[in-house]
Amino acid sequence: MTFSRRKFLGTALTASASSLIVRAAQVPESALNLLTLESDSLLAAIDRKTGCVDRIESKDHAWKLRGAGMRLHVPAPDHRFHYLTEAQTAQPRITSDSKQAIIVWSGFHSDRMGNLDIEVTQTVRLAGAGVHFSYEVRNGSQAVIESYTYPRLVGLKPPVGGKSLRQAAWSYSGMGSVGLWPNFGN
Repeated sequence: MTFSRRKFLGTALTASASSLIVRAAQVPESALNLLTLESDSLLAAIDRKTGCVDRIESKDHAWKLRGAGMRLHVPAPDHRFHYLTEAQTAQPRITSDSKQAIIVWSGFHSDRMGNLDIEVTQTVRLAGAGVHFSYEVRNGSQAVIESYTYPRLVGLKPPVGGKSLRQAAWSYSGMGSVGLWPNFGN
């Protein structure tokens, strides 16, 4: 059986394309756009399209938290509870290495307030058995930014055999702690 050059190239291209399709089917689509930071004990995955945490999990599979985005509280005239999220800005610029990512969101758009000259720089850094989040907000707009939340996480569960779960966080006047489980007083 003889092959012409055209038949050979057509067969080779079809076989090559089939290989790409099989490889793409083996990798979940959600994993294709994730930036992964890893240490000996943690994995943090960041969505490259949004800049938001997709998940943070322990390498021993003891716990896993899913991401729920970022949020700026920017009260609008006649609308106190006005929030901006990753959905109201362009795709972020991300620079990274295996232990750190720097995410920059520039320019937000609000249906109530128009274009806002706000830039948020978020650093996610793995250090030992922990993950550190630090940020800087530059506000070139007339709007007031009352708070910034990143990462927003879901899926927090109390430890097996635990008697309580508490959150510690900074507020305007210092560090505070509130119960999350079994009593949630908020």
